[in-house]
Amino acid sequence: MWKASHRRLDQEYNNKSIHDNYVTRYHNHYSLRFNKCFFLEINNGLGDFVGKKLFRLFDINEDVYYGSYIEGFGPLDMCEMEERECQTEEEWRALIKPFMED
Repeated sequence: MWKASHRRLDQEYNNKSIHDNYVTRYHNHYSLRFNKCFFLEINNGLGDFVGKKLFRLFDINEDVYYGSYIEGFGPLDMCEMEERECQTEEEWRALIKPFMED
């Protein structure tokens, strides 16, 4: 299962690509604790979009969304993980830590 997921990620993202005004990268992690493969999508703005960030966490095999951190879009900014709100990128990273580390 992990190999198929990893191939899918490599084909779609190649671990780094430039789409419109963003550099998109990803980090994937198989968690023994959860028995799941998690996918962290990392988007950072370029040009006029410098300072804008979008991070999203998914279960890659089940296509389940866990949460997002969005910064630099004013009223569209968001920081939430499993329906829990947060205020900063540091808080969001602390909330995803159990999913991305064993």
